Amino acid sequence: MEMELILQRIVGLSLAIAAIGLFFRRHYWAGMITEFYQSKALTYVAAILSLGIGSTIVVLHNNWAFESGLVVTLFGWAGLVKGGVLMIWPESIQSLFSESKSLTEGEESPARSRLSKILGIEAPIIEILGLLALWGSFADA
Repeated sequence: MEMELILQRIVGLSLAIAAIGLFFRRHYWAGMITEFYQSKALTYVAAILSLGIGSTIVVLHNNWAFESGLVVTLFGWAGLVKGGVLMIWPESIQSLFSESKSLTEGEESPARSRLSKILGIEAPIIEILGLLALWGSFADA
C-alpha cells in the first residue's frame, strides 16, 4: 500500500474519531484545551508535536489535487503552521486563555465558553473531512 493511502487512512480515522469526541464532549474538551494552553511547557510540547507531525505529512503527502487526499495535505500544512506560530509566538495562543485564571472554582470562563461554541461548529466539519479522507483512501485502493 502506498504511503499516501496509509497517511490518508490514519488522518481520516483520527479526524473522524476526534470530531465525535469534540462534538459530544465539547465542554470537557474546551476546559482541557483552556488548561493546556495556560501552561508554557505544554504549549511548547504542542508546538514540537505540531511541527513534527505537520512537517512529516507535508514531506510525505504534499498532494494539492482536488480529491480526498487534499484533506491530508491541508491537515499537514495546518499542523506545520500551528507549530510554527506556537514556537515563534507562544503568547499569542496563551493570551486567548489567560482571562480564565482569575475565576473562582466552578465558574466558566468566557474563553472556555467561546471555545465550547467553536468546537460545536468545528466538530461536524472535522467529521466530514475525516470521513471524506477515509472514503477516498478506500475508494482509491
